[in-house]
Amino acid sequence: MRMHRMDIGLFRAGRLYKHLPSADSRAEQSTSTADSPLPWKHSLRALASRLGLDAELDLEDLARQEEARLAQQLFLRSEAKSRRAVIFAGVEAENGCAGLCVRTARTVAALTPRQVCVMDANLRSPSVHRWLGMESGEGLSTALRGSVPASLLARRLSPENLWILPSGSSASADDLSLNPDRVQPHMKDLASRFDHLLISSPPVNSSGESLALGQLVDGLVLIVEANQTRRQAVQRAVNRLEAFDIPLLGIVLSGRTFPIPEPLYRLL
Repeated sequence: MRMHRMDIGLFRAGRLYKHLPSADSRAEQSTSTADSPLPWKHSLRALASRLGLDAELDLEDLARQEEARLAQQLFLRSEAKSRRAVIFAGVEAENGCAGLCVRTARTVAALTPRQVCVMDANLRSPSVHRWLGMESGEGLSTALRGSVPASLLARRLSPENLWILPSGSSASADDLSLNPDRVQPHMKDLASRFDHLLISSPPVNSSGESLALGQLVDGLVLIVEANQTRRQAVQRAVNRLEAFDIPLLGIVLSGRTFPIPEPLYRLL
C-alpha cells in the first residue's frame, strides 16, 4: 500500500516506528489524555517551563500551523481538490480522533467557502457533539432507521459553511450496523449537499465500521498514540485497510515528544 507522506508536526511517515513500542517492549506512560485537544502540547509546555521560557503563544501558533497544513494536504492542495470524503480513525482506541476531525473540519471551513460537514460515525462511542459543546440529538442513526435523509439532519455551525451530522441516539443493535449497502444512499445524499465530509470513525482494529465506511470514501487518516500504540497493532490496521483496498492517506502521531521542540528553537 502506498502511504502519502504528510510532513507535518504530528506526522513523520519515515520515523513512525521509533515512537511506537514493539510487542516485547513496555509502553511508556503517556503524558496526555485521549481527549486532550493537542496531547503533545503538554510535553512542550513542560520543557519550556524547565528552560524558563514562555512557549504558550508559540504553541498556539504551532497548533494552528500544523492543523492548517493537515487540512491543506487532505483537501486544498491541487492534487487533493477532487478528494471529497475522508475518515479519521484510531488503531485500537479513539486516540483523540473526534477532536482532530472537528479541528480539521473547522480549518477547512475557515480556509475555503466550500460546504464542510463533520460526521460522527462512531455510533457506539460518539463524542463529536461534545467537542462542539452540544447535545447529540437526531443524527446518523436516525437516518439509518430510514426516517429522514441524513443531509436534512445536519446542523449549521460557525462559520456558516461548517456543519455537523451527530451520531444520534441508537435504540437497538441494528442501529449500529454500518454495512456499505445501508450507508451508501446516505453518503450519496451527503455528497450532493456538501463539498467535503470528514468522518470520525471507530478504531480500525476493534470495529468493522471503519472498513465498511472506508469503501465509500476517498481514504483514511490513521491516528496513532506515540509510545502507547504497538507497532504490531499499527501493522495490523494497515493490513486490514490494504485488504479492503482503502487508501491510507497518512498517519497522525499523537502524543509525540521532542528532545528540543520546534517552537522552542525559535525561542532560544
